[in-house]
This record gives sequence, C-alpha cells and structure tokens, in this order.
Amino acid sequence: MVQLINLTKNFGALTAVDNVSLHVQEGEVFGLLGPNGAGKTTIIRMLNTLMTPSSGSAAVGSHDVIKKCLDVKKLIGVVPQELNLDRDITGRQNLRIQGLLRKVPDLDNSIISALSWAGIEDVPMMW
Repeated sequence: MVQLINLTKNFGALTAVDNVSLHVQEGEVFGLLGPNGAGKTTIIRMLNTLMTPSSGSAAVGSHDVIKKCLDVKKLIGVVPQELNLDRDITGRQNLRIQGLLRKVPDLDNSIISALSWAGIEDVPMMW
C-alpha cells in the first residue's frame, strides 16, 4: 500500500531524509517514529504530495507520488497533530488554499459541496 525506495530529500546541503526504503502492506498498521529532526514530517509531506523527493521513489497504492499525484490524493488522508488552519482567514478561504495546494479539480464546486455535506454552507465563516 505504501512503498518507499531509496527516498531522499535534500534542502541545500542538509539531507532531511536519506535513502529510506520501506514497504507497508494493505491492512498493516505502521508507525513512523523518531526524534525531532529525523525526517518523519518530510516523509509524510512527500507521501501526501506536498513535497517532491530529491531522489528515490514513493508510491501510495500503485500510484507514484510524482507521476500520479492526483490518484495518490484520492487514497491518502493526513490528520495533523496540530491545527493547520489559518485563524486569520475564513473557513472558505482555508478550504481554497488547501484545495489549491492539492490541485483539487473544480475547486469552487468542491468547496460548496464540502460545506453543504457538513451542513454549514449558510453559516458565516468567521473561524
């Protein structure tokens, strides 16, 4: 379900992830553990297509995170440890930013659909 082969991410001279390989099969529960600065967040950001690997490969399902990023986004979800919303803008604006980052097709209708699904399409978005 998740496969990393020699996955590497460099930020200039700093190597944040260095040739990591692993395979998590469908149905397995897997934890990515390590001290601060070990590269855990960087790996997750590459898996959810928010960051491009410097070298190596990563796949979710059978989809390469670079070549098939939209297919990956349909399969993966991430629940961050901390709130990632910007409190200085509206909920609608937060949805727009996240949708743009993830290249959500037909973004305006997707936002309306999400708000409607949650039953808050008519609620003033002041949070």
